[in-house]
Amino acid sequence: MPRPSKEELDTAGWNDDFDWLRANYRNLTFNDLKRLSEIWLKRYPVQRYYDREFVVSCFRRIMSELHKDSLRVVELGGYNGELALEMSEVFPRLDWLNIEIIQHEPLAGLDRYKYREYVLLQQIWDDGVDISGRDVFVSFDTLEHFPNDEFEKIVLYLSMNRPRFLILKIPILDQGQRWSGKSDSHLLTMGSRRVRELLSSSYEILIDDQRRSSADFLLFTLPRKILEQAVCLVPSSARSRLVTGIRSCRWPYLEKMLSIPGWHSFWRLNEEKVTCGKPATM
Repeated sequence: MPRPSKEELDTAGWNDDFDWLRANYRNLTFNDLKRLSEIWLKRYPVQRYYDREFVVSCFRRIMSELHKDSLRVVELGGYNGELALEMSEVFPRLDWLNIEIIQHEPLAGLDRYKYREYVLLQQIWDDGVDISGRDVFVSFDTLEHFPNDEFEKIVLYLSMNRPRFLILKIPILDQGQRWSGKSDSHLLTMGSRRVRELLSSSYEILIDDQRRSSADFLLFTLPRKILEQAVCLVPSSARSRLVTGIRSCRWPYLEKMLSIPGWHSFWRLNEEKVTCGKPATM
């Protein structure tokens, strides 16, 4: 198929019709994707999606595990730095790198903190942007905009660069979904079950929760060497088990989270249902 014309690019997503994108994505260059992002940013200027309390709780836990009050954070798809600003106001010593496909005007106030935006020249797995040594990789409502094979490339990129923790939010269902006819530019059809499988080779899952009512899949992972000290976790080994009982958790956000309608009080990995508790040996 020929590359889309300028007129087709300029009208893509008009009237919330994004099926054209899904049909023509493979014919688009990275510069085409940049052009679409610029058009859609003007047409849909509100692009702020994240769970503030979830991130604050994760950051507090990470700082406790690492015994420090500063973190080196990399965010994919951080828009104009709103999450970075909110988190920096709570944790002033953050070093925040926002990776974006196009340049944004940073929010007022970010100049008080260590924040910068990096604009990709090509897709993140080919660009060469260095995220090695970063403590946390954050991405909210961004990864669903990649097709399955490109999502797998991002997982490989993370596995190679190994940020110590991942905090992800992806609006997907457990078994996957189709986006035809939907008024958004989502491309990822794999479900959260497959996402877990892909990540499990390099990361252990600390929180894995599916908000079924809104199809939001939140994930918080940590590396194996810290797992031994974790109080709320899902083991990758079928031989491990957890002592059940939500009250045994010492992370306050978990109890609050599980009290919200639509949240599940168990985590699933490799078909194993468990509840939050302390590790125990068989």
